[in-house]
Amino acid sequence: MPSDIGAYAVVGSTIYVSSAVSGIGTYSFDTLKWAWRQAGQWMLPFYGKAEYVPELNLWFGLSSSRPFHLCAADLSALDFQRPPTVQHTWVDLDMPKNWNPYNSTSSTWALAGFAPPRHSLFVVFTGLEVVRSCDGKSLECVRMIKHKSRFYTCEDHDIKWVL
Repeated sequence: MPSDIGAYAVVGSTIYVSSAVSGIGTYSFDTLKWAWRQAGQWMLPFYGKAEYVPELNLWFGLSSSRPFHLCAADLSALDFQRPPTVQHTWVDLDMPKNWNPYNSTSSTWALAGFAPPRHSLFVVFTGLEVVRSCDGKSLECVRMIKHKSRFYTCEDHDIKWVL
């Protein structure tokens, strides 16, 4: 049964893929054994790709429940009986409701939408840095630093690559 991919992440040698269709759940692919199995009826808490940051031992991505918020979760010890818990959400990416999030490659996320009155497609690129601000391991010690944002109008062409 075909299904749209709602979220995906790599955890060690395993790839986790969540369906965007309710009731299908999340599947794992063990790249060493070349074997698929159902991880659970739950979905990963991300929209699109989750990116692992080894310095913080957390996965980051756009939130599936709050699509313009960056969220962090620890996927290192997934329990197939219940979904991973979002450990922190940053609201600094709170964008207008008519904008649509697009997750691109690497650690880059783009937000796109239609701007009245011209109704032209545009993209906003925002640089984010998540750092540990104290010696502790708790998420209270993790903070987000928002850098520059750049607005780009897509006139009559599409963006093919983001580096």
